[in-house]
Amino acid sequence: MDELLARLEEKAGVGPEAGRKAIQTILSYLDKNAPAEKMAPLYAAIPGARELAGEKKGGGLFSILGGGLMGVYAQLTAAGLSSTQMQAAGNEILAFAREKLGDAAVDDIANSVPAIRQLL
Repeated sequence: MDELLARLEEKAGVGPEAGRKAIQTILSYLDKNAPAEKMAPLYAAIPGARELAGEKKGGGLFSILGGGLMGVYAQLTAAGLSSTQMQAAGNEILAFAREKLGDAAVDDIANSVPAIRQLL
């Protein structure tokens, strides 16, 4: 996770706390919306990802907004990310996942949650 946080700082211009929040929010959204069997390889390839995604479950603004893209956007905005930083962070998270899993597995996850493309 430290490697991904460093990359978000470099590529998206966000600090460690905002980077962690971005990873957490995006993973939580995917965890809630993608089939478990598609997420399992991601969790196996990126130590700590499952736990980070699980930290977001239940309550708060994310829940009030239904956990949808509005909730993701609100969480990332609250973490201090601009729209440009959100897109850069999302792209970097996907690039990192592609390096760990390969294109096919990441495309499989993204295709199972088409709405995520609106954010990333």
